[in-house]
Amino acid sequence: DLEVQNPAPMSQQERRDNFNHPDGIREVMLKSLEQGANESNDEFALRKLTVEHQLDELERLYAEAFQARIGWVLEPKESRGRFDLAVEPIPGTELASMVASLGQELSRFAGIPRAEGTILSARVNHPLDPMRQQNFRETFRLLADNAKRKIDADAERTAEHKNAAKQTVDDIYDLLDANLKAGLAEGFAEVQPREDGRHTGVSALRTVDGTAAVNIIQGLPAGRPGRQVQLDVDKHGETRIHSVQVMAQDHPGFRDFFGDDKLYFGTSQEVVWLAAGVDAIAALKTAIDQSAAPPANPPPVERAVALYAKLGPWVDLMHKRLGMADDPQRQKWRRLAIDAFEPGDDVINLRIDRAEANLRGDMLVQPGLLRYIGKLFADFSKENLEDGK
Repeated sequence: DLEVQNPAPMSQQERRDNFNHPDGIREVMLKSLEQGANESNDEFALRKLTVEHQLDELERLYAEAFQARIGWVLEPKESRGRFDLAVEPIPGTELASMVASLGQELSRFAGIPRAEGTILSARVNHPLDPMRQQNFRETFRLLADNAKRKIDADAERTAEHKNAAKQTVDDIYDLLDANLKAGLAEGFAEVQPREDGRHTGVSALRTVDGTAAVNIIQGLPAGRPGRQVQLDVDKHGETRIHSVQVMAQDHPGFRDFFGDDKLYFGTSQEVVWLAAGVDAIAALKTAIDQSAAPPANPPPVERAVALYAKLGPWVDLMHKRLGMADDPQRQKWRRLAIDAFEPGDDVINLRIDRAEANLRGDMLVQPGLLRYIGKLFADFSKENLEDGK
């Protein structure tokens, strides 16, 4: 277990000063960051920004938590490991306000159940406080800038196509930024396997103005020659349904995974929906109906974050998508993961919610992930510790 307690004699500002001292945690962590030999400038910039935001979270926890504990337990009888998180914030702090905001309102998607046999079930219902709004805004802006630089480097696109594609990137950023300003982080995702090896996926994001997505969809062909878009292929209630072709050159493996090269977008004032795969439109309509009906037995506190994922299929899809174009080291890590997850015991189950004024969370992991960690350590030892290295 790792436990942090805030001693009464030390003020919050003193703890922040200690954290940000030239020899403190923040500076030591940032100085240790080095760009990898096969890591692009954009990849390194994103990794560095991610670390900076994680340090923001850690600083707030260090300064504003009366007590915080992270524990790890092996449960042999259940064949799993478990991480536990417990945070008791100091009353009146930003951390206490953030925790108090969790679970106050039922999610727009609370009526959608976890699919049977799912390989991905994710739920987020997390009001964003000013710090997280700003951090997400910085991340989205960097991702948008990185995407536009990649578009500029694409020799297959004309200047006209590049400008159109970059405009689409900006439009997507604007849609997400409007959500951030409203403090919205609410959505869900479900991906279900079929007997023939294909999959069906449905997801959605609550938005300030989901109808803005129609202009984004309509502009996609101008940014990528040959991409096919059809508006209003169907409708369900107030939701308009549109189709977008996923081009193999952009997303290798998509068609094999979902059995189709189409993405279906549903647009309404409050929600942008996304569906792919076998019977995607039917699955999308079912989810819309389920979201309109409140759950029969709503929980007393709505879960802020929930994630159930079977890791093997996603690692396999990523390996097919990136293939030999990726860094050899990361290729090796994925091959080790595919081998470790092959027996099928590769599930992680994460939950974060509020318990009165405190934050609670746990993550259950099956042996496949522990086996993968063991393979990584064995590989590291083989490369760095053998023969007296």
